[in-house]
Amino acid sequence: MGLSATYMDLEGYGELDRTERRDPGVAAGRSRAPMAVKAAARVLRTMVPGARIVRLYPVWRVSRFGQEWSLRRVRARRDQDLPKMVLAQTLLDALERVPRGWLVEGQLEHEGALYAVWVDADRSVWLGLAERPTEVSIEP
Repeated sequence: MGLSATYMDLEGYGELDRTERRDPGVAAGRSRAPMAVKAAARVLRTMVPGARIVRLYPVWRVSRFGQEWSLRRVRARRDQDLPKMVLAQTLLDALERVPRGWLVEGQLEHEGALYAVWVDADRSVWLGLAERPTEVSIEP
């Protein structure tokens, strides 16, 4: 069973900019990070039994993440790449409604292939999947 997806390159979503550091919601969200990661792992294990979760991290730099995915959506629209466009739009929508610290990205290994994944840990919803995650920079 293969998993079809798209490639997206992400970089540097782990560090907070000055505005985000002053946001009291960030501190509160970071304290809930282990719960969000555990919830995301539970979703992935339920959806793909036997898959190995390589790593999971909450998205903290939402402004940078949003800018990058907006650019990806424009490129996907220009290239008429429907899977990339849908993934980008899904993640941009998630940024607007998922509480800070509860949008989780990571890597999942399934049947010898490695994928990037995104989960709304607040609602326990798997949002997206991308191939070639070795070229996707997930938070260290």
